[in-house]
Amino acid sequence: MERYLCLALLLALILAVASCPALAETDGIILEEEIELTEPSELPGAPGLNDLISLDLDMDGDLLDVTEPVTPAGDPQSNSSSYKLTESCINIGEKERYSKLSVTMNVSNGEPPRITWRSGNRKIAKVDSETGRITGVKKGSTTIYAKIEGYKKEVKCKVNVLKSPKQRNFSISPQNGSLKVGQSGQYRISFDSGYGGSFTFSSSDSEVASIDEQGVVTAISPGSCEITVTMYNEVEKTVSLQVLENGSSESGKIEKVLQCAKSKLGKPYKQGCFGSDRFDCVGFTYWCYKQVDVKLKDTTSKQAEDTRFMNVSYDELAPGDLVYFHSDDNPKVSHAALYLGDGEIIHASYTAGKVIISQLVSSSSDYYKRNFHCARRVFS
Repeated sequence: MERYLCLALLLALILAVASCPALAETDGIILEEEIELTEPSELPGAPGLNDLISLDLDMDGDLLDVTEPVTPAGDPQSNSSSYKLTESCINIGEKERYSKLSVTMNVSNGEPPRITWRSGNRKIAKVDSETGRITGVKKGSTTIYAKIEGYKKEVKCKVNVLKSPKQRNFSISPQNGSLKVGQSGQYRISFDSGYGGSFTFSSSDSEVASIDEQGVVTAISPGSCEITVTMYNEVEKTVSLQVLENGSSESGKIEKVLQCAKSKLGKPYKQGCFGSDRFDCVGFTYWCYKQVDVKLKDTTSKQAEDTRFMNVSYDELAPGDLVYFHSDDNPKVSHAALYLGDGEIIHASYTAGKVIISQLVSSSSDYYKRNFHCARRVFS
């Protein structure tokens, strides 16, 4: 109360001086100049009379310091919050929907702000203003922007919309494959032209074989199932997979192929010959599998690209696999062989001039490993 009383007396004194044209005397010094005071509410940048009376006091009666504004915790303009997009550039196909783009944020008060999305060119790509889900419209490039509430700068992502494939433009390999229980293989998707777009793999019977999102299939129990690839535009293609027991009749066929191959060791190399006593590399693999009633393609490139058979990686090679190589100076497939196991191949060698056994990696060279192109598995 004493503070309020002092403040009231001070205001009364100011008003009295302002209304009196007489000279003011202070400590014996005469102020000879007449002073005209402006009403407090009219002083530039100064608080008015009502403002002076309504100044806040703390619990002890002291005036609160209100000269500096207080920034609330978690204010988007403060350094305590930062925002960015999960991607800076994405590719999608026409009519493809993309919902994985999002804003990552570090908000100190734990309350995520409202986000508004917009597209730089809706004729190229649309975006849902609330969810951020993007839809490709037509081929071209544009930018998607995200505006965070209370945050001045927009964050952005470049979007390339690419030509989407038609049903005839993609294929699965192998078209029909087989694996033994416990073995794994890789399904691959290839596109003749245009953008591939997103796709998923599925197995019709997960108890026979399972498949992951990368197309790696694992044989679980004997039987058959269908592997289906579904594109984002709902185009589907299906291939068959047979899972065999270990020790099935397929093993006998593999053994026969390898025995036939070894029986031709030392036979001369002859370009364009398919046996039975002279071979070139593709003629040799062709002849060996012909002995178990499997007709391979008649050129190296066609054999390597034959989607009837499972594609296997270098680390997954098993006896009986067809193995293909290119040269150091040319990435195009140019040589065919049969894998014997234990890092060995048997093949009709142009350099040696005959059918020989070679090491994929030897103490003197890693030529065959270095130039490994691909491998195909006819039987499990």
